[in-house]
Amino acid sequence: MDDMKSISLIIPVYNTADWIEKCMDNAVYQTMPFEEIVCIDDGSLDNSIEICERYKDKFSNVKVLSQENRGLGATRNRGIDVISSEYIFFLDSDDFLELDTVKRLQEILMGKEYDILYIEANTIYEEGVDFKSLEYTRKCSFEDEEVVSGRYYFKNAFPEGYFDSACMAVYRTNFLKDTHLRFPEGVLHEDNLFSFQAIMTAERVGYIHDKLYNRRIRAGSIMTSEYTDKRWLDLSFVIFKAFNFAIEHTDVYNDEKQVLFFIYKHESILRNSFMVQDTASKRQIIEEAVNDIDGLAKHKDGIFDDWDMHSLLHYFIIGNYLSKIGLRDKKYNDIARILNRKYMECLTELPLNKNKRVVIYGCGKHTDGLLNTYKMIVGDIRADIVYAQTNDTDAMYRGKPVVGINKIAFDDTDELIVSSHLYEEEMITNVSRLGKKIRVYSIYKDTPILGDIFAPLSDDDLLQSLVRL
Repeated sequence: MDDMKSISLIIPVYNTADWIEKCMDNAVYQTMPFEEIVCIDDGSLDNSIEICERYKDKFSNVKVLSQENRGLGATRNRGIDVISSEYIFFLDSDDFLELDTVKRLQEILMGKEYDILYIEANTIYEEGVDFKSLEYTRKCSFEDEEVVSGRYYFKNAFPEGYFDSACMAVYRTNFLKDTHLRFPEGVLHEDNLFSFQAIMTAERVGYIHDKLYNRRIRAGSIMTSEYTDKRWLDLSFVIFKAFNFAIEHTDVYNDEKQVLFFIYKHESILRNSFMVQDTASKRQIIEEAVNDIDGLAKHKDGIFDDWDMHSLLHYFIIGNYLSKIGLRDKKYNDIARILNRKYMECLTELPLNKNKRVVIYGCGKHTDGLLNTYKMIVGDIRADIVYAQTNDTDAMYRGKPVVGINKIAFDDTDELIVSSHLYEEEMITNVSRLGKKIRVYSIYKDTPILGDIFAPLSDDDLLQSLVRL
């Protein structure tokens, strides 16, 4: 038992009174206790701190600190400064741990000196949250529990085995303190910088497949809340900061995984730029991101051929935007040609050139973009299209009545296209429940496409730009 490592929990708290009792219950009733559970209230406006105080009065290992609102990064940093245990675990106050988390971590840490030990997580979706499925299962090319350097881990785990979240790991306290690793303060997306710096700095890293963390996806959280100018500016800041760290401390340009990582990260700056106001600082950030991607792309031949269509499309959209403001992207034409080829491969599989009835399940911008793109890239549509949606309706779409999927009299020769990114899996299930022998075509199933590739092309001007190039 002398080899048992002491582990403490840091829980930043801000306006989570509706969820914190579950969080605290699973923290204090562990099968083996945390040495300390430090709750730091970051100026909550609800009764979160009163709930934490009740646990402090009942459990000797619970401490409650409070401060004026400073943000998640500053709150976690304060926790690092006050913790004296050998290991630190970060837990968000709307999430919760499995009851055997400490016991399982103790078993793995005994006799080993990990700087970072990664775990996995379950995802819990609250009712009414319209958010794409997230999975936190690590896929690495080496054995779990094996001790490797952080850079070896990243090279052999990214992308499926590396996540930006700081919560799904336990950190050796002296590793964080000796290397002066801290979260950036006053910004959102602080995990993006902290997690990258940690993995690039750590000498002893491992992972286990245990899903010990339960991540709650809820309305009103940072992840699901409305995208703002601040979110985009903060995201850009931490990505540029991480990239500069990589340039200064690693051989980033000769590490293929880092090249891919930063191209994808910079692409996320470009993709999300459409949700913020057009300002001089926005244009400067976009230009910096594009220049960084061009520099990175030189170090991997055919880099854009490896991109999924969603990422390519958004890079094309930003290139179209850059051309309009006089900052034409050097890769713009190359991406347009790759996209045209990939759309042709995708669309020629669909039965729209047949002289027969074809049901399109889904009515909206995705279907508008799909049909417009088909006409421009493949050619005329000969099929007699029936438009369907899940529920019965009297609506019209593209000049035709929309039919509830359950009201269509299918026969064995019918073919159906599922036209949705977000709800494709659910819609395929609905069709299977009809019990009919229908040939079903889907766009995204079993295909590595990260997002909607047709809704943006419901914009005729953008589609014309793509085809023209």
